[in-house]
Amino acid sequence: MTSILPEHAQLSQVLQQQQAGADAAEFHGQLCGLLAVDSQLSLTDWLATVLPGVVVASLPTNVQTVFQALLENSRNGLRDESFGFQLVLPDDDTDLAVRVEALGHWCQGFLLGVSSAGISDPKVLPGDLPEILDDFLGISQAESYELADEEEDEAAYTELMEYVRISAQLFCEELRVQSTSSPPTTPTGGQLH
Repeated sequence: MTSILPEHAQLSQVLQQQQAGADAAEFHGQLCGLLAVDSQLSLTDWLATVLPGVVVASLPTNVQTVFQALLENSRNGLRDESFGFQLVLPDDDTDLAVRVEALGHWCQGFLLGVSSAGISDPKVLPGDLPEILDDFLGISQAESYELADEEEDEAAYTELMEYVRISAQLFCEELRVQSTSSPPTTPTGGQLH
């Protein structure tokens, strides 16, 4: 069964009902950061991380359905070899400044997810992964956005959004490749045979 990625407005409404501390973009970014490190993340473990104290079984069915669809679609999207992964961001009819801010929140969430999953020092990551996290940090910390030319600003936003989307997928793929190519070790650090 293929799940449909919930839209930003739908996820926002659900999060507001659950009195979550994050907006929809940050919530999705955090999920994707967690999935980058643990692609087998369960709904229960995810929600225990992002909504402490919430019991999945006690959530209304429609809320469980939205969260499950978000989890499944994000997991599948991040693994999609044709780069079909999508970010949960406000639609194109939303003011550009709001969309840019939401993209920053998505990046902030991704960083939080990666950190929550146990990666505390990005410098030890292979290849371009530290640079991706550094770029996401820069995007998340932008405090103001100078918007002058609507057409150029839209193009720049689209380019930045595409960079974040593709970089998130590449980050996940690189971690997956690294984890499958690293030999398992015993708790004492020796190799298993």
